[in-house]
Amino acid sequence: MIIKLILMVAIVQYTIADFNCDTICSKRNQTRTYIFEAKYIKGAPDGYMKSIFTINGEFPGPTIYACVNDTIIVTITNHGLEPTAMHWHGILQQGTLYSDGVPGSTQCASNIGESFTYYFHTTKPGTYWYHSHFGIQYIDGLKGAIVVCDPDDPYKVSYNRSQDDVLQCTDWYHSNATYLYNLYLSNALHGAEPIPESCLINNFGQPPDCHAKKTCGYYRTEIKAGISKRIRVINTSAFAVLMCTIDGHRMRLIEADGTYLNGKTYVNVLTFNAGQRYSFIIDGKTNPKQNYWIRCNMDTPYLNGPSAQPTVRGILVYDTKFGLPPDAQFNDSEHVIQGALARANRFIDQNLVPMKGRCNCPKKSTRKIFLELAFVFSNNGALLPIMNHHAFKAVANTTILSLIQTNISSFPASANVFTIEKGEVIDLYINSEIGQHPMHLHGHVFCVMGIGKVGSGFSDASNVDLNTDNPICRDTASILFEGWMVLRFVADNPGVWMFHCHIDWHLGAGLALQFIESPNAIRKIYGTAQKPVECKMDRK
Repeated sequence: MIIKLILMVAIVQYTIADFNCDTICSKRNQTRTYIFEAKYIKGAPDGYMKSIFTINGEFPGPTIYACVNDTIIVTITNHGLEPTAMHWHGILQQGTLYSDGVPGSTQCASNIGESFTYYFHTTKPGTYWYHSHFGIQYIDGLKGAIVVCDPDDPYKVSYNRSQDDVLQCTDWYHSNATYLYNLYLSNALHGAEPIPESCLINNFGQPPDCHAKKTCGYYRTEIKAGISKRIRVINTSAFAVLMCTIDGHRMRLIEADGTYLNGKTYVNVLTFNAGQRYSFIIDGKTNPKQNYWIRCNMDTPYLNGPSAQPTVRGILVYDTKFGLPPDAQFNDSEHVIQGALARANRFIDQNLVPMKGRCNCPKKSTRKIFLELAFVFSNNGALLPIMNHHAFKAVANTTILSLIQTNISSFPASANVFTIEKGEVIDLYINSEIGQHPMHLHGHVFCVMGIGKVGSGFSDASNVDLNTDNPICRDTASILFEGWMVLRFVADNPGVWMFHCHIDWHLGAGLALQFIESPNAIRKIYGTAQKPVECKMDRK
């Protein structure tokens, strides 16, 4: 459970209530209804006061808890300063394309004062999240977690079901996102992405001087001695790769982006990119004498310069009487982080093994699509990303879905459209010229068939070996600097689906495309129209 927004810094003690999936799934096939009010309030989660875009005055927004095969209905009223739309990251939206939440693709954005109702089904258990998909809006706070519980969780005997918890870890900016985005586009930053000032766990961060002053606030999660605990982590950052550690505890990975793993991978440091989610189990010490630090650390080599506060601390609490973990322990464990930083190829996407029968990736593809991620100089000299020689731009004043419904099949080049047909097995051969990119696909999971190391060069489908032996399937995977990646997915969900970098600065600048999957099936499922919908956008 997330504590409401912290307005002051001098907060020392909190006990955080966990949740119990057995209780959530005590009744099955439920319809769960939420009323969200999107509005700005002032807050200082890391000690710096700024305007934060919240849901019901909470940051992060309320966690949506559901059981597998429930129906979720969320009505969002926009009390912000510009239009908005909400995407439900990782939810497949099978038969509910209207609720994918992408302005210009599946819906008109909700203007100020307007409401929009999203309706979808929780068909797959796991850890997900929601966030604004309007511009770079979620950088200022419009996001939250989704937990889809599984009454048949294959690991439920391996941990205390009453102590499940979610850590939403994010980079954090002190300036307004729109201001920073305009700097990024103007070349005032010389082509570099804005650098976050700090990092948060849920709504807790620490100013650089609070440790000495003993005024820090920390997110706390409880564990019982001798009992194992499940923790779900979500990287909700705009930019930063994050590294998670729990001092004195190894993490047994059991879920990645809603896919159960075989449970044989243990890590001391979990490196995960924007949009990715993991679940892990830690074993409670039988005779603990202290509490332990939890850390999320920004992977600084991927930033463009130093951050004021790249590390946020939380606390794994065995007993409140133990107080704060010792700083000596924090410093002694620093080599774990530094050792991970020294390894250039530290993402584990390709090394994960799913539980048997959870992915069932096709052995062969029927179609190959080649994608090049590059950077070019804009007219004003800014170095901005493109995909296949185009910077994506959403269609103006309507949606791609409504154009398809009126039988239009010609789209602007800037819409970056690829048409695929139901039943095709698609291989995406992706090459990255500069930088690392967490690539996210809407409406599907993909199989990670191969990822090249940093500097491995480009792939033309003839010079790579693919993993066809039970590869991991997920919805967000990381391509490395000057490297390649091959993702395979089955076109089994007719609709209009974004594929994009989840670094929000890159998405805002156009590092995205749209798959139009089975236009005839789209019209059959979602109907036809005489003319496209007309979208209007209002701003204060």
